[in-house]
Amino acid sequence: MSGKGRSPEPHRPDRLFFLDECLPKQVGDALRLVDFPITTADLEGKCGKGDSHLIPWLAADGCVWITKDDEAKRQHLDQIIKCALSIIWVRGIDRQANKVSPQQLHLMLTNKLLAAKDKLVAAHGPLHFLLYLNGGRPCLEPRDIHGLRQKQKRRQKRLKRR
Repeated sequence: MSGKGRSPEPHRPDRLFFLDECLPKQVGDALRLVDFPITTADLEGKCGKGDSHLIPWLAADGCVWITKDDEAKRQHLDQIIKCALSIIWVRGIDRQANKVSPQQLHLMLTNKLLAAKDKLVAAHGPLHFLLYLNGGRPCLEPRDIHGLRQKQKRRQKRLKRR
């Protein structure tokens, strides 16, 4: 398993991406039909597994986690950093207004996964991205996970002072 100070495991070309069970598995099925290197929680027998179980498994397997799970970002950020896991967070799935549909998610991933794949394969460590729609156009934006961790620490300090 990958750990702090070590490079992540090499990405497996047949299943570089792992679509979390919180996202429509049909999107993963459709992408696989056109040879995207993607697997799903369903195919891997990981449905119902908690994030604390998934994170080290994904890192050890060299998969990039595609999820909308902001709760994982809040609760498991230290584990994500320690395991050197690459992640694509999808924004807009749970919105009431301007909600991203499965069809739009498919469009976003179709348009941006190849660019993400090139960056991930060339990287010497984990990468983190935010995937979202901006004016109907898919955007893939790099995220600094260590900066996010610092932001969380500052927020926790402010809450403790109250």
